[in-house]
Amino acid sequence: MTASRAETSGVAAQFSSVLPPAALSLAGVVALALPLRLFEAAAPTPILPLLVVYHWSASAPDRFPAPAILAIGLLQDFLLGAPLGQFAAAYLAIRWLTLTQSDFLYGRDGGAMWAGAAATAAVAGAILWLTTSLTAGGFAPVWPAVAQIGLTVLFYPPLSRLFDRIIGARGREAI
Repeated sequence: MTASRAETSGVAAQFSSVLPPAALSLAGVVALALPLRLFEAAAPTPILPLLVVYHWSASAPDRFPAPAILAIGLLQDFLLGAPLGQFAAAYLAIRWLTLTQSDFLYGRDGGAMWAGAAATAAVAGAILWLTTSLTAGGFAPVWPAVAQIGLTVLFYPPLSRLFDRIIGARGREAI
């Protein structure tokens, strides 16, 4: 049997709605995996896919489903040489936390969304630090992790504007 045009166009529309957050996350993962030595490694690198996962989970959760987030996290684990499941678990925790707080977050101004990004990033940072410590067999240094999460959160306001433009350009009717 062949699929009807309506079924085919529905699948294409569903795929195209997932494409922007997946592509942005993928670009962030690739950027993290590149062997760049910015500032001679004196400054931490922001975890940009974390912000994509948070923003889309808060603003358009149907457009970035959990399986896509899992795939991005596993790819990041693989490319960065992290324990398999480390970033995937952190990103899925962000999605879960954001969805459980969706009544509070949906339609809020930038300050509330930034506070939500900081809170979920802190939880993700704790997951990343804990899994790093467990696999290292001892406590990993805390301050580099805190600095990395802090820098990541500072990137949220300008990136959220970009993400909102992408969501707005594609229309909110599918949300």
